Amino acid sequence: MGQGTKFLLEGCAFDPLLEDPETLDLVLNAVERGLIQLLVTDLTYQDLKAIQNRERRARLLGLLEALSPETVGLPAILVSDRLKRARPSYPGTIYPVGEESASLLERLRVSHRADARQAVAAHWAGAHLVTDDAALVRRARAEGIQAMTTREFAEEVVRLSQGAE
Repeated sequence: MGQGTKFLLEGCAFDPLLEDPETLDLVLNAVERGLIQLLVTDLTYQDLKAIQNRERRARLLGLLEALSPETVGLPAILVSDRLKRARPSYPGTIYPVGEESASLLERLRVSHRADARQAVAAHWAGAHLVTDDAALVRRARAEGIQAMTTREFAEEVVRLSQGAE
């Protein structure tokens, strides 16, 4: 199976897939054929596990399992550089942030929020960020990060699938 085009799915990208079985089938088929590679971060798992509604949480986690994405690292955000033992704020596969990535997080205007970290993780992985947060898509694109809405992702999967036939 080939590696395919990489897409990092941010937490809010899952609901639209769950609500659109036709698109979900296209995505699963594209993964199986090696046309696309799906990525997530530990933060994605945390976001979905934090959903209060048990039924919705179970459905979204089931979808995540069905998609079998690869988990990639995300930027660490330190509690404070003034603390003696500044630690990453989230567990999981994380990496220290260099000056360039720290500056990118600041320019995304959500430097201490999960959204910017997901965008930088996609950038690091050479993947397209997939989210339903239109403002994040705009900010990420302005910073040269490949980003798209879930609808645009579905259209791209159709295009890749048709091109492979």
